Amino acid sequence: MENSTSLLANKQWVRRYANGLTAIGMSALVLSIVFGIISLFRGAELSWHAYAMYSLFFACGFLKSFLVVGLASFLTYALGARHKPGWILRLADKTLYVLAALEVSWFLLSYFPFLFRFHNSSVNVDATWGMGLTIGYQGLRSLVRAIVWGSLGLILRRVLPIIEESRTLV
Repeated sequence: MENSTSLLANKQWVRRYANGLTAIGMSALVLSIVFGIISLFRGAELSWHAYAMYSLFFACGFLKSFLVVGLASFLTYALGARHKPGWILRLADKTLYVLAALEVSWFLLSYFPFLFRFHNSSVNVDATWGMGLTIGYQGLRSLVRAIVWGSLGLILRRVLPIIEESRTLV
């Protein structure tokens, strides 16, 4: 009997977390859209590199806030409040794949100009070595993030049908 009351208590907490995640995710979506509109208007006064960085920053922020809303949708779906996953949850794996690609694009756009600048100039070896370590670290970090986002997309793609099938068995 005690296990059922603790499960009900956990369901209430999970629902509260889902509601909080929905509120946070929706507000972040609105803020990222506002930031995207502002960056569109500032695009005329920026160089193509800075404009591309702003665009990638907007896209990553939008997708991450989209994933927060997707996590809230996953929690409500896993609790059994919905019989089928919502459209945000059905698109979450593709969103994770796009986020992985944007992570790698962000690194390439951020650090390739530095690579060409240091390669073509006569800067001392110590500065080139330090910059190479920094670029290598950031590249490895971006690659790990991309692998994590892609792996989470694969896991989500496999878990949703399992949840749906387990409901039909009960």
